[in-house]
Amino acid sequence: MTKLSTCAVANNSGNPSNAGSAAGAGATTRSQVKASASASSSQPGPSSKLDASSGAVPAAGLVAPSPETNAAAAEIAAHPHRRYSVQSIRSHQLDNETFTVDLEIQWTNGDITIEDEAFMQRWIPDLLFKYWGDLGGRDQATGFDQWHVFKIHEHCYVNKVREYLVQWVGFCENDCTWEPEAKLADIAPYVKAKYDRAKKLKN
Repeated sequence: MTKLSTCAVANNSGNPSNAGSAAGAGATTRSQVKASASASSSQPGPSSKLDASSGAVPAAGLVAPSPETNAAAAEIAAHPHRRYSVQSIRSHQLDNETFTVDLEIQWTNGDITIEDEAFMQRWIPDLLFKYWGDLGGRDQATGFDQWHVFKIHEHCYVNKVREYLVQWVGFCENDCTWEPEAKLADIAPYVKAKYDRAKKLKN
C-alpha cells in the first residue's frame, strides 16, 4: 500500500505488503517489513497531517488521549471539545483525490463533529483502530491504495543506507514498515526533517 505524507502523495499500485518502493514515484507497502517500533511520515500509505498522540484529559473519560509530544498536546488542548471524551466514531467520509479520511465523531456531551483521521489517531488511537477493524480493516473499508505517514518511530542502517520505521495514518504500530531515506525525503520531507533534527541526524 502506498503511503502519503502531509506534503506529498506517493503513487502506489499495490497493497500494503511491499514496503520499500522509492520515495515519490512509488509507494511502499506496509507488510513487507513489520518492525518493533512505530513511525510517522508520508510514504506508501497515507500521509500524516499531525505527528503524535496528545494528552488532553477528557471530562467523562470514555476514551482518554495518549500523550506523546507537546505539539500534539497543544493541538488537542486547542480543540473546542477538549473537555469531553469521544463516545463513538459514527461513520467516515473519503476524499479519493487526497486519499484522506474524515470521521464523524460523537462526543459525550451529545455533539457530533467531523474530524480529520490523523488528528483523531493522536487523540483516540485504540478507538480508531477498533473502528477500522470492525469494518474489515482500513484498506477494505476505504479502497485506498495510497497512504500517509503518521509517525517515524526509529531508524537503522542497512548497507550504510538509512532506513526509517514508519507508522501510517489509520494503522497501528504492528503495521509499521521500514522505508528508505530517499523515499521519505521525497514523500514526507517535513516529517523526516523533524525526526532527523530530534535525533541529530545528518543528511
